[in-house]
Amino acid sequence: MDVKTAYLNGYLEEEIYMLQPAGFDDGTGRVYRLKRSLYGLKQAGNVWNKAWNKAMEELGYEKLKSDYCCFVRREGEDFSILLVWVDDLINFSNDTDRVEQELKTKFKINVIGEPLILLGMKINCDEEKKTISLSQTHYIDSLLKHFGLANTNMVSTLMDPNVNLDEEDEGKGEKEGKNMDERGPKTYMTAIGLLMYATLATCPDITYAVQRLAQFTKNPQPKH
Repeated sequence: MDVKTAYLNGYLEEEIYMLQPAGFDDGTGRVYRLKRSLYGLKQAGNVWNKAWNKAMEELGYEKLKSDYCCFVRREGEDFSILLVWVDDLINFSNDTDRVEQELKTKFKINVIGEPLILLGMKINCDEEKKTISLSQTHYIDSLLKHFGLANTNMVSTLMDPNVNLDEEDEGKGEKEGKNMDERGPKTYMTAIGLLMYATLATCPDITYAVQRLAQFTKNPQPKH
């Protein structure tokens, strides 16, 4: 599900004014005083978050301390888990209709259906086996293609233990050894950042290797 025009649901605590927008200017020179948050305001996200948290509390949900984006409600045998990412929602419940109707009393909700992709992760639901699995094959394939590594071979060892990453390469020119080229560090940092997301989502096995290589983002060498 997603919440339509989510940021417009929260009321501002501050006194904020804005110019009349193009197409709505009555020529008086007057300004608008905002009652609700608009997209683009610095506090818009925070205002929406407060409005959402208040609604969840009124509906009997408890926010997990380990993950502020996860809300849980248990009533005997009935349970509901809501995951929220800004204005996108996923509902795990044994009474989805009730949850949808309750949310619609608070916000304008668009029910999309069973989730297929969320935040770069594919969600595979097998009703026969009663399993839910996550995968990022498409995400990883796109990384390989982006960095020109689509035709490289797989390796069983994530890092070569015989390579000393802390030692600077010797006997190489400045560009090739210390600084690579102008795009090198930026490309390297981009790769590390994209891989870090994979470690958080579905690839915890590469966490050590990625964190180790992240120590060299300022001045990566070819071996990194």
